[in-house]
Amino acid sequence: MRLPTQILLSLMLTITSASGFGATVFYDNLAEFDTVTSTELVEDFEGDSLTRDRRIGAFTSNGITFTPTNSAPFSPNLVVTSPGYTNFGVALTDSSLLSASGDENFSLTFSDAVFEVGFDSYVNGRAATVSIFGENGLIDTFSVEHNRSEVGFVGITSTDAITSVLWQSVGGRTINTGIDNIRLGNVAATPIPAAAWLFGSFLMGFLGLRKKAN
Repeated sequence: MRLPTQILLSLMLTITSASGFGATVFYDNLAEFDTVTSTELVEDFEGDSLTRDRRIGAFTSNGITFTPTNSAPFSPNLVVTSPGYTNFGVALTDSSLLSASGDENFSLTFSDAVFEVGFDSYVNGRAATVSIFGENGLIDTFSVEHNRSEVGFVGITSTDAITSVLWQSVGGRTINTGIDNIRLGNVAATPIPAAAWLFGSFLMGFLGLRKKAN
């Protein structure tokens, strides 16, 4: 059975433009992350317009919308903290950061999709979870564990565009967790998979032979 040329070309274009071949890389070291990305510091929670040390609902700052995803037992429960808190894993916080009352579950939604995301992490001795999402849903999920007495780092690159990030932790009613210094980058691009290139080359060669045969 011979397929018409138009169908073969349509098939080739469909395969070479297909998504779902995305790859993600997780970094826990800022220096290593910086060597492979080109991000900018977008949000450090130091802006004068931000409400601090009070429970607040969803808010938008510098193109990022922060939304609580589990407000129990408090509503609203997001908190931008001032420096000087002693109820985080670190002995004393030295900058403003985003946390919440109760377990710290909140999302970051970007006004423009990105391919590189990084931020400082504060944990409490239990693993936190970071999930990244794209326009088609969940891309990947990572576990964040480091010495709670130190400020950690979370860096993620993805070949699929990232539209939002979800931070989830437990035990926040005893020792708080949170994030700070959000860095975003748009350098990466979704590559066409090698298999698709090979199939496309095969089809083009097949079409060339078919033309000669005719």
